[in-house]
Amino acid sequence: LGVRAKKISEGGEFITMKWIRTELPMTKSLSFLIFYRQRHDGSWLKIYQTESITERSQDWKQFDMKLIEMSYGDWSKPIKVELWIEENSSNLQMVGETMFTLNSILKEKQRDFLISEYQDKILLEMVQVYAKPDFLDYIREGLQLSTIVAVDFSAAGGNISPHSKSIGQGPHQETIHRLCEILLSYDRDRKIPMYGFGGRPHFPGLNSTDTLHCFPLSGDMTRPEATGLDGAIKTYMEAIPYVESNGPTLLSPLLEEACKLSQMLKFSEANYYNVLLVLLHNPIEDIQETIDILVDAANVPLSVIIVGIGNADFSKMEVLDGDEGLVSSTGKKPERKVSQFVIYNRYKSIHTMLAESVLSEIPEQVVQYKQPAGLQTQLPCLLYTSPSPRDRQKSRMPSSA
Repeated sequence: LGVRAKKISEGGEFITMKWIRTELPMTKSLSFLIFYRQRHDGSWLKIYQTESITERSQDWKQFDMKLIEMSYGDWSKPIKVELWIEENSSNLQMVGETMFTLNSILKEKQRDFLISEYQDKILLEMVQVYAKPDFLDYIREGLQLSTIVAVDFSAAGGNISPHSKSIGQGPHQETIHRLCEILLSYDRDRKIPMYGFGGRPHFPGLNSTDTLHCFPLSGDMTRPEATGLDGAIKTYMEAIPYVESNGPTLLSPLLEEACKLSQMLKFSEANYYNVLLVLLHNPIEDIQETIDILVDAANVPLSVIIVGIGNADFSKMEVLDGDEGLVSSTGKKPERKVSQFVIYNRYKSIHTMLAESVLSEIPEQVVQYKQPAGLQTQLPCLLYTSPSPRDRQKSRMPSSA
């Protein structure tokens, strides 16, 4: 089992398009376009809707989408475009439609489209097909995933620490084994920093009467790493007798440290990307603070996987999965998704599904971080391009010389 990032035909190819209005009537109504792809059974699937525009001189914004979503691998399949007019929020009217294929716009250079019986026209101002590097491209260029493991030792709400002292038993060992086994395939030095939080460490070289929310399970502040999968599980097991479970259960201090480590990677080791694996057995008490940090974490090379272990009520933690979109206390939204939350018991009977579900989002998160950061691979980028009608017109103009 590995991180799934299989490259399929058109999987890493994107199309960018810009449409303008050429002969539409002057109107104060809002207008927008809706694009549909034809399914195999002849029905239509909506794939994109432009923003609404009002002024005749205004063009619809350029947009990008995956080529596979538009063509589904068949460049001869028709794509339908509808023109809609919006008088107000309760009065929408479809005033016309047209069709094209990828072959017609990319190979035959079709640009003008009659879209209604009133001779209204829209123009494809620009179209390009280009390739974006995917996860496997970055791996081939030397990207390494650096795994960090953090284990909850809190006893909040009266829950006794569930950490099993038997090697090979217990959900903590199982989760570390299943996930780290795969992640280590992308890490040459196989070093795993191991941390605990929500407990009082009583190691020979690290003893505290206060609850700490980020401490090395090795008991050595200068050497938090374990080596390899066996080393990670051994470090966790050997730490259990030295940690007194306590509370509260706070995640934000640990995330802050992970972000600091990742920030240093950003400016020193561009070919490393951190994956933080957090094993919880109590719901955290600082959800909003945690969300605030996760929103900012979108700007550093970091993904966060949170696994809820045990029978606690994790319902309020579901928001950390990020599928619905995180919002910070100041209203800020993340530039990309960085976190995933899963409940271990949902995968208890099929452990392999845990790894597949949890790790499936990592490749896309890596790509989303890399590309806005300007860290592109050396791929040939532009595959198809067609000059706009305006550009072709300029090329035909006689020289003033």
